Amino acid sequence: MNIKKETVAGVELSHPDKIYYPDVKVTKRDLAEYYHQNIKWILPHIINRPIAIVRCPEGMTKECFYQKHVETLPDVLGSVKVQEENVMREHIVVKNEAGIIALVQSGALEIHTWGCRADDIEKPDRIIFDLDPSENVKFSKIIECAQVLRTGLESLNLKSFIKTSGKKGLHVCVPLKRTCTWKQVGDFAQGLAEHMATIAPEIYTTTIAKAKRTNKILIDYLRNKIMATCVAAFSTRTTPEASLSVTLHWDELKNLKSAHEFTVLNIDRRLNKIKNDPWEEYFKVKQTLPKKFFDKK
Repeated sequence: MNIKKETVAGVELSHPDKIYYPDVKVTKRDLAEYYHQNIKWILPHIINRPIAIVRCPEGMTKECFYQKHVETLPDVLGSVKVQEENVMREHIVVKNEAGIIALVQSGALEIHTWGCRADDIEKPDRIIFDLDPSENVKFSKIIECAQVLRTGLESLNLKSFIKTSGKKGLHVCVPLKRTCTWKQVGDFAQGLAEHMATIAPEIYTTTIAKAKRTNKILIDYLRNKIMATCVAAFSTRTTPEASLSVTLHWDELKNLKSAHEFTVLNIDRRLNKIKNDPWEEYFKVKQTLPKKFFDKK
């Protein structure tokens, strides 16, 4: 049997015409080309970090599963050894563009990164606040929540950055020097989230259970621990429209209509317009937690 193959970034794609997103007819080839053409945008957010992926080998409407270990994936991908209970396991690490294309070949439709780099997994280099609304919350309220959170962080002399989740919410991200422990960043994130929920309990909550957060926005601080992940900027999501998590300038929020506004099919217009990643300064920021948190062990 003659199996059709193509090569992108040196990685062979089998069945390139396989449809990954049936509603918008995005194929494996289309997804590989999206990452290839926009590699300068996504690679800085992923390279040399432990990652986890959502794999949908037959497309997003078929069976999908979460994978964090490198087993069964191509050799072009790197790995980092992590102690899990009494077993040492190898977690996935992307080293270059070929690694991202290899993920596409394997059916990865979402790429989620750890809050640290692979060379020192005990030292987080970011804090993530995932703003996750219940079904009936207006998007304008999510924007408002992000702005309140930004103001709170600024009062602590912490610069933050914003991106869409690609689904319903927004992610507020705080880059850090690698001087804090996981407990320190976790305690800080929890404290700030709970403070907001205490001040405006009718709007914000830190309760995960969906039944207990109707009409509210969950400020999810639990992504700030080792092995917890957040979808990477410019990764696709498992949505019918092939939406993306996309970085923004803070002043763009006022014109944003939804968290899934940008997709594989329309992202080129945005990237051609803005030229540079709104998070260009993210990788240059050198900041740490206020001393009262940093002193906590």
